[in-house]
Amino acid sequence: MIRLAILALFLALPAAAAPRDDARALLAWLHAARHDINRDGQAKDRVALQRWRREAQQKLNAWPDNAAHADYMGCRTALVDMTEFLDAYLRKDYAWRDRQGKHFRQDLADCERAVAGKW
Repeated sequence: MIRLAILALFLALPAAAAPRDDARALLAWLHAARHDINRDGQAKDRVALQRWRREAQQKLNAWPDNAAHADYMGCRTALVDMTEFLDAYLRKDYAWRDRQGKHFRQDLADCERAVAGKW
């Protein structure tokens, strides 16, 4: 009986860590992509920005939609904001781009707090 309880505890540990690991990996990608997107935007490299848009959409599609990841929805929302920011930039809708940039920064901060565990 005790062995089963210990086994169940050890089996639950990787499942509990997975959402935080997913969020940590996404957060690292968001920071790196943000830097590169800013560089490509300043260079007016539309092809690179379209590539970033596709990659962000792929990450968004791959993000698990389950209760375990609910605490890290700020990370998903930051990814949505990044995608919409890139859409607005490519459409040359600069007012919407600026608005989405502001939302992205706020959601990125929420994601950083969630990953750090400082809620």
